Formats: sequence, structure tokens, C-alpha cells
Amino acid sequence: MTKRKLIIHCSDSPYPEHGVEVIKKWHVNERGWSDIGYHFVIERNGDLKKGRLTYPGAHTRGHNFETGLCLCGLSGAFENAQMKTLETFVVQNAHTITEIKQHSDFDAKKPFCAGLNDNQIKYLNSLL
Repeated sequence: MTKRKLIIHCSDSPYPEHGVEVIKKWHVNERGWSDIGYHFVIERNGDLKKGRLTYPGAHTRGHNFETGLCLCGLSGAFENAQMKTLETFVVQNAHTITEIKQHSDFDAKKPFCAGLNDNQIKYLNSLL
């Protein structure tokens, strides 16, 4: 299996009920995409949902062959359940991840996406 970066995003939505289905509507109905842009989504309750798995993502310009994971919620304001799921995801998929970055590392127009602090990113990378 090819190893890829994991690029973390946030939905930038304050509504707790916004999950993978709402994001899919944004991407498909409003943007005209064929599917959700992310490969995985972690909803506010910590549930991990699969997104676009059979073809490249549409989440980070120039880096859509990397794995895109979206945390539902506002930048940096995630639930403990989401962070636990993210940690578990990283541990279970460490053999397929080269490093963990945030969307803001690739797009100056998205300076707060996903909003994890340096210690959180260092910790997640230490799990690889």
C-alpha cells in the first residue's frame, strides 16, 4: 500500500448536527462535485465516516492524492470524542501515513484549518 500524508481539515461549521451528509450536500449540490471531497470525516460525536475512497480527493489543491480527513466543527474547537477517534485512526493507519499536516500548511487562504496546535500535531506525528 502506498504511504501518504494525512491532511487534516475542519468543516468550519458551528452546528453540532453537521456531519458527513451535510458536507456531502455542500460539495455535491453547491459545488457540483461528484462526491464529498474528503476521504474521511470525524463527526462531532466521534463517529468516523468514510468519504471519497475510490478516487483522489478534492480537499487540498495540488495534494489531492494525499489522504484528506475532516473534523466537523469550528477550527480548533473539537470534542474529546473526535480527538480520540483521530488518535485511534492515526494508530490504526500508521503504516499508510508518512506525516500529518493541516490544510493551513498548504493553503495561505485557510490559515486556521484545521486549527490544531503545534503540540497536537507533534503528538499525532509521534504515533506514526
